[in-house]
Amino acid sequence: AQPIISAGFQKPLNDTVIKPIVTGDNHAAIKGKGQLIAKRMLEQGYHPVIFVGSSRTGKTAVLSSLIALLKTIPGAGVSLGQPLIDVTDGYGEEVYRSAKTYFNHAVQAVIDGTAQQATTQRYPFFIPLEVSPLGKSVQRFAFLEINGEWYQAKEDSVDYFPEFQEEIEAVMRHYDKPITVLYTAPLTQNDVRSSQQSSQVENDARMR
Repeated sequence: AQPIISAGFQKPLNDTVIKPIVTGDNHAAIKGKGQLIAKRMLEQGYHPVIFVGSSRTGKTAVLSSLIALLKTIPGAGVSLGQPLIDVTDGYGEEVYRSAKTYFNHAVQAVIDGTAQQATTQRYPFFIPLEVSPLGKSVQRFAFLEINGEWYQAKEDSVDYFPEFQEEIEAVMRHYDKPITVLYTAPLTQNDVRSSQQSSQVENDARMR
């Protein structure tokens, strides 16, 4: 099995069994998963935070750094919450495994000073976190971690920007309280992209 998240660490060797999952063609089932996740968030008091942006804009670095900060503030605390969806089927098991791997390995990589690499997984997943601020009650957040490659601008398409995956759209439709959406723009990566693109013209076009 390939690592679900690549962030300067190896996936645990004893965590390699993956059950059959919902196929991408089963649209009704995928939307149903999103609806169940929204219901669970509402029942358990989770506030969803959705990170959006194309690849190499720093989503993984921002999120893992934020969690690492919460983990290391004296007197504060953050822990991984319970699954937001039944883990007895392949889909639920995989997305919670992704959340656990991110929380236990990607965040630790930041604490250890390891450079972050791109996130890669078959499904977007929410990381359920229970945050314990100093002297305050526990606050619950569900941070969406998503593959930026799915949101690259497509100049040859009518819509230009891809739509959300069906399960994420379903979460947004069925969660009837406020949702925080953070969009990471690629402007700070101009110098990095300049060195990676074949020409400055191509780089400028991507920035636009």
